[in-house]
This record gives sequence, structure tokens and C-alpha cells, in this order.
Amino acid sequence: KVVKGEVVDRFDELSNPGRKVVPRIARLTHITDEMLADKPPVEEVIKLFREFVGDFVLVGHNIKNSDLRYILKAADKAGVRFDNAFLDTITELP
Repeated sequence: KVVKGEVVDRFDELSNPGRKVVPRIARLTHITDEMLADKPPVEEVIKLFREFVGDFVLVGHNIKNSDLRYILKAADKAGVRFDNAFLDTITELP
């Protein structure tokens, strides 16, 4: 969380997706099946993330076409309402 230009808090939690990590994603993220084996399911983590976020604006690079899709899918599956405003830092090239 950033307040008045300062990082005041962080959310960092892995979740168990209930399936194997796709090799391409494992290479990209360096996250392995072993790292996720004892983590809580996505439905639990998205609820914690929702509490953490509150009414804050979500900011991310390419958040609209990437992260936000996964956040909203997980929230919907967990029955969590997630309608925060967001700011995408990616710019369209002409």
C-alpha cells in the first residue's frame, strides 16, 4: 500500500491453485509445485487480499490485461465482491 508516496504495507502470499504449475509459468515466476503444496487455496487468499486492499486503487503495469483478470476470476469463484478502481501504467504504442 502506498500512502502519500510512501510504502506503508505489503501483501505477499502464495496460494495453492489445486493443479500443477505450467512449465512456462514455473520458468517465468520460479514458483514450483513444491512451493505451493502447503499453501492455502486461492479462495482463501483472495479473501485476505480483499481485506488488505480495502477501497484502495489497484495500480499495476498491464494490470487490465493480466493481473486484474486473475484477481476478478478468483474473487468471483470465492464469492467476493471486487470492484476497486485501477490504474494501468502500460501505455499503448501508436
